[in-house]
Amino acid sequence: MGDEATKLSRIGAALYEDAPMKKMVRMSGGFDWPRRASLEHMTPAEVAIRNAVIEVEKVGAHPDLTAIVTGLGDLQDKLADYIDAQPDSPPTTIAPTGNVDGER
Repeated sequence: MGDEATKLSRIGAALYEDAPMKKMVRMSGGFDWPRRASLEHMTPAEVAIRNAVIEVEKVGAHPDLTAIVTGLGDLQDKLADYIDAQPDSPPTTIAPTGNVDGER
């Protein structure tokens, strides 16, 4: 792994160091990144929460909306914790071709 990839891997690990069970994925650039922070590796349920956040943010700026976005973010983190703790959770590596486990 090159210097830049090593640096990105450290940043990715630090982002979610408090997550109880973070799974890392090998990105096509050769660096490791938390699965939960890679849109490509999120489950449909995680993407749905992410999309809900985007839609709420389109409504405008207001403390109530901020509370909703924060709550959705907390829910997405709890869901990612659950998914990462499952033995059959989504793939944790990307093959050199850039495809998950060499497929897709």
